[in-house]
Amino acid sequence: MNYRTLFYLFFLASAFSGCGSLGFQAAYSQADTLALLRIQSFFDLNSSQRSVVRSRLKDIHGWHRSTEMPVYALFLREVDRNSRDRLTEGEVTTAWGKVQSFYNRLWSRLIVAGSPILATLSEEQINHLEGKLQDSTRDLEKELSLPPAERLKKRQERARKSVAEWLGPVDAQQGKELDRIVAGFPDNGQLYLRYSRERKAQFVQLLRDRRPPAEIQRTLLNWTVHREAHYPSYYRGINERWVRDFARAALEFDRTITAEQRQHLTTKLQDYIAFCESQSPGRAALLSLL
Repeated sequence: MNYRTLFYLFFLASAFSGCGSLGFQAAYSQADTLALLRIQSFFDLNSSQRSVVRSRLKDIHGWHRSTEMPVYALFLREVDRNSRDRLTEGEVTTAWGKVQSFYNRLWSRLIVAGSPILATLSEEQINHLEGKLQDSTRDLEKELSLPPAERLKKRQERARKSVAEWLGPVDAQQGKELDRIVAGFPDNGQLYLRYSRERKAQFVQLLRDRRPPAEIQRTLLNWTVHREAHYPSYYRGINERWVRDFARAALEFDRTITAEQRQHLTTKLQDYIAFCESQSPGRAALLSLL
């Protein structure tokens, strides 16, 4: 877990984290409440702060429901069309770019709304946050302390589970191909651990220095929405390499997908599309004409 979790709202990410469509729908309907509980656990907000955060999360949830969910529906329709036959590199990179734009728009809203609250945290609350961040770092350290072969096996198991969630059962040959693809990804765990430690320490220091809300907002936007330009030198380029590797992996595995598995994917995507459109029917109808 990294500093981005501090304001995480589930939203689209819930659909891609292994929960089924019904689980996603239930989580999304309570996203503002679930986010408030998560934020409370990190910041130990007082009653006044909690009231403000609750109101702002409710507003953001409403904006997301009416404005973003119809756009997600259109995006998922595009994914559905493209996945009915062989994918192209352009389709994969375009889809990745759109997901990043969804992420950036949501983070911009969250940071603008949250920065004034962050500027009001007491020393006790900052200490509480620091402890929670240290806990998350220890979890990551524990995972990275495993032998490389064991870490790779866990990554392969997660990949198989995720693919089966979207495509249905994978056969033995597909499993071997997926394991090979995952093994080809570089293990950047130690670099990420270093980056995560540094950002968490910088975040806590930013709050301890009592910086004004505008500076907190600018810093957090740089770390999230404009992250590529503000990565430290040792971490710069990792995201780009990961995207290239992901596109390559998607194209390689796509060659193994059966007609039945493509139909399984279409059925799941249609469930999510229907849910996204149900959040703002008028908006979805309008966008479909564009």
